[in-house]
Amino acid sequence: TLHHPFQLQAQRPALNRSAMSKVNMDVEKPDEKVSFKKSLKGDFSEEVEAKLPAMMEPAKKDPKKLPEALQNLLQLEKKTRLAADTPSTKRLAEAILDLCIECKDWEALNSHVAILCKRRAQLRKVISAVVQRAMGALEKTPDMKTKISLIETLRTVSAGKVMGE
Repeated sequence: TLHHPFQLQAQRPALNRSAMSKVNMDVEKPDEKVSFKKSLKGDFSEEVEAKLPAMMEPAKKDPKKLPEALQNLLQLEKKTRLAADTPSTKRLAEAILDLCIECKDWEALNSHVAILCKRRAQLRKVISAVVQRAMGALEKTPDMKTKISLIETLRTVSAGKVMGE
């Protein structure tokens, strides 16, 4: 019978040197893990610059096509966000809000401010950019009710966050 946890180790057979190197592979080669994490980051700036005008054009011509354009932009935003590409994600988030403002769809603006800020793994700089862009849109709101609604959305999104900008 065993009474102490250290007694169990004494009964185990000793590992040979090759087995130890396989077990401690992560410890001996930290550079491989670092390079793997760097490869998860992507640069989608060329893809964003190429696709962005084509995705926004239909909604600019016909505001009825706004939901379809927003859906396409959100899919590309997800791709850039999960690759931790801050500049491209920021550019897409600002484009989404600009499109809502141009089409004067204030409900869509409110919902997309909330959606973009509450997304999983959203980058802090992107959240700051979204809040700043939405604050700039406050002056363009048609009436007081819309303005108050947007302010409430901004308060909800930025609650508990410190934004230094």
